[in-house]
Amino acid sequence: MKSKTIAELLAQIEPRIREAFLAAIADVRSEAQLAVIAGALQEGRTEDAIRALNLGPEFFAPLDDALRAAYLEGGRNAILGLPVLPSPFPQGVWLSALMAATAARKNG
Repeated sequence: MKSKTIAELLAQIEPRIREAFLAAIADVRSEAQLAVIAGALQEGRTEDAIRALNLGPEFFAPLDDALRAAYLEGGRNAILGLPVLPSPFPQGVWLSALMAATAARKNG
């Protein structure tokens, strides 16, 4: 699997985040809801306006999920872009050394 450019990642991730944000604010878009919020704010009842917004943790859950997925995708992409390092123990040298040390311990 090949790493992607920043532009490719953005093209893949941006639509998901946009859709999640729009889904999160869809409840506030109705005219009736906006009227309740505006009326409460005009009358100085900020707590009522905040309650009318219904901004519980679940409100932005779709956006939180999309941002978390974007973060993980960026991390996976960064790892794919790292060079492959050669093994510090080529051709089983470590296994031979371990077996010799174990045998020496048993015999000694």
